Amino acid sequence: MRWWRHPGNEAPLDLWQWALPRHGAVWSDLDPGDRDRLEALTRRFLETKEYEAAGDLDLDETVKVTIAAHACLLALHLGLEVYRDVHSVIVYPATVIKRGARSDPSLPGAHRACPTPLAGEAMLHGPVVLTWDAVVAATRHPEGGRNVVYHEFAHKIDMMSGAADGTPPMGSRGEELHWDAVLNETLAGIRAHPVPDPVLGTYAEVSRAELFAVATEVFFTTPEALGVHHPALYQALAAFYGPSPSPS
Repeated sequence: MRWWRHPGNEAPLDLWQWALPRHGAVWSDLDPGDRDRLEALTRRFLETKEYEAAGDLDLDETVKVTIAAHACLLALHLGLEVYRDVHSVIVYPATVIKRGARSDPSLPGAHRACPTPLAGEAMLHGPVVLTWDAVVAATRHPEGGRNVVYHEFAHKIDMMSGAADGTPPMGSRGEELHWDAVLNETLAGIRAHPVPDPVLGTYAEVSRAELFAVATEVFFTTPEALGVHHPALYQALAAFYGPSPSPS
């Protein structure tokens, strides 16, 4: 039974709480208006997006609601239109091994042809692919600053312009120019530093697109750390996404 297909059949509150980091810490930090909006967006997401189980995954309500709620937290102040290119979500039980050329985070601009373990992938005009073990790990340990749902759905927001280039759709040309300046400065700074960035890590160095996706993860999981280490980037993300609820 798909509860979201039937108005009036409400999801239990504890399921909504579990769906967000630290079993409801972020949910608890939302004001009542944002909480209602998140629930409405999540229900709409579930009504309009297809889910597909891969491998032997049991694609139950918890899987669907958890992914949808995380995705819709990014869209809380943007609206579900940012996911117009998302038609389906494919969920594997665990890490997927992808073969072929892949960006090498240790060498920006370089690629390596070898099997690569993937926790998720976003495809332009295609599905979002996620692994459930990575989703659960991020939900239980947001203090790690990583969340595969935030990462891949940030890519989908970035792709609204037709390509993943690190610049999501902005309200004006001025906002876009400011965003590009902040992103470029941040990317140059972390690439020039001799050790990995303590907040963004090494994968953010690969490209502007990966920096945007990684920064989105950190903004919604450990925003205080992002604000301390990269205040300009934090402010730019806050201007785009709206205030970041922080796990307590």
